[in-house]
Amino acid sequence: MDETSIHFMAETTAGDVIGTARLMPSGQIGRMAVLIPQRGHGIGRRLLDRAISSARQRGMEEVFLHAQSHALEFYQKAGFVADGEQFEEAGIPHRSMTRRTKGK
Repeated sequence: MDETSIHFMAETTAGDVIGTARLMPSGQIGRMAVLIPQRGHGIGRRLLDRAISSARQRGMEEVFLHAQSHALEFYQKAGFVADGEQFEEAGIPHRSMTRRTKGK
């Protein structure tokens, strides 16, 4: 784990990790992932909300992330706005997205 970032995990009652997120000191949210069988149950949204709340508590006015293109709608529903052109990261199409930490 990156010691300068804040890490969030979602676990089952048995303690199995089913989702992760990371907030970096720069305000970038990354490592957003939820196991495929667990998607669609609000886990990713709760992890994202926790990261945004943590950023706000630390005085960050804005957060940003690199969203995989297929996940743009998920982030838009959470108040993120795409900016810039699509780019490849690790061979996967992404878009940069930003969001204010107050409001939606």
